[in-house]
Amino acid sequence: MRLRLALVLALAAGPGAAETPVPCAGMPEVLRDLSGLTVSAPPAAMTGGWCVLDGARLTGAGVPTVAAARLRARAGVEGAEVVSLEVEGQGLRLAPGLQERDLPGWLRDLLRLQTADLRLALRRDAGEDRLLVEDVRLDLSGGSALRVTGELEGAGLSAPSLLSGKLRQLRLEWRSDGRTLRPALAAWGAALQPGAEAGEALEAARAALVALVAALPEAALAEAGRTELEAAVRALPQGRGRLVADLVSERGIGAAELGLLALSRDPAGPEALARFLGGSRLEIDWQPGIVP
Repeated sequence: MRLRLALVLALAAGPGAAETPVPCAGMPEVLRDLSGLTVSAPPAAMTGGWCVLDGARLTGAGVPTVAAARLRARAGVEGAEVVSLEVEGQGLRLAPGLQERDLPGWLRDLLRLQTADLRLALRRDAGEDRLLVEDVRLDLSGGSALRVTGELEGAGLSAPSLLSGKLRQLRLEWRSDGRTLRPALAAWGAALQPGAEAGEALEAARAALVALVAALPEAALAEAGRTELEAAVRALPQGRGRLVADLVSERGIGAAELGLLALSRDPAGPEALARFLGGSRLEIDWQPGIVP
């Protein structure tokens, strides 16, 4: 944590204080320490315990600039350590600018056509040495939605601390609108099979995902869950529905495990995935159709 932010937080908390709200003066740096993004906003003020950052722009190296019509954040500290953070954003959209030129065409077009609402709630449990991902929600204007909850062992509310943590529990819920994933799958399929037309590219992407599902170890994914996951994959990209994935890992999954998987001769093969998911258990539920 940078010295300026540490001083702001220490002054806000006071000596020996319990959890104390972070003032607006320190909020942009709290958000930057966690996400790596610089938050530029008009002069902020506290309203109802929230720091108001409406009209903010979020920028970072190698990522597109995002503009937020409405943005609220609040955080708590104990001493000089951030122990809780909540963010609510509405009307998030890709901001026009030179950085757009570096985006793949399919991603640029997709982001231009949609806005997003965001909800984030994180809490550090020092007693158990873990970070609780209480709620992460991303709702796209097209109808797709993502929700994530989970638990990371040995992690805190900063990017370096997140990288050193190990994922112990994860619940992911994805609601598909039947349209949003099409350009992403087509682009990936074209990379897998150069020269493939739109339909062929989509089929190449589906085939690769089906093969990945088949390669998942039996110890991690029971047959019923495998059937559900394969049905969800085969419904892509036009299939509407809700996919729920629950992961529990006894040993935890962290940067080291991800690095070993990436360095494997065949990262998507059965042997590499068995090592990666050793001590882990997946449960999958797929509900096709229009869901609330």
